[in-house]
Amino acid sequence: MHLAAARTSHCAHCAANFWIVCELCSGGELMARVLSSALFSEQDAAWYFRQMLLGVQHCHNHLVVHRDLKPENFLLHSSDAKPIVKLTDFGLSTAISSPDAEMTDGLGYVTVCASTWCHHVSTH
Repeated sequence: MHLAAARTSHCAHCAANFWIVCELCSGGELMARVLSSALFSEQDAAWYFRQMLLGVQHCHNHLVVHRDLKPENFLLHSSDAKPIVKLTDFGLSTAISSPDAEMTDGLGYVTVCASTWCHHVSTH
């Protein structure tokens, strides 16, 4: 298990629901940390962004595409100044057959969509 992915400890399901129990990430969401910081330096941003990319890289190395990357889906392992950032919420993720596979359908939310993708969707 990679440090940048939240460890799963238990899964359960019934006819209508599926539950996944993951490790406690007591630092909360990355988005909350960003919004609550009066000053967010370039160094801080670089720290968090590097951690986020490590999580995405780990997924891609295992042929998993998350498909819903946004600050709310990254949790902070602790409330330390430089916590480990954990990628979570794989509800829209998919496994791919090869690193060259192409994703052509759009998922997620327009509010966090890349402008190039939004333009692509609006013209097709």
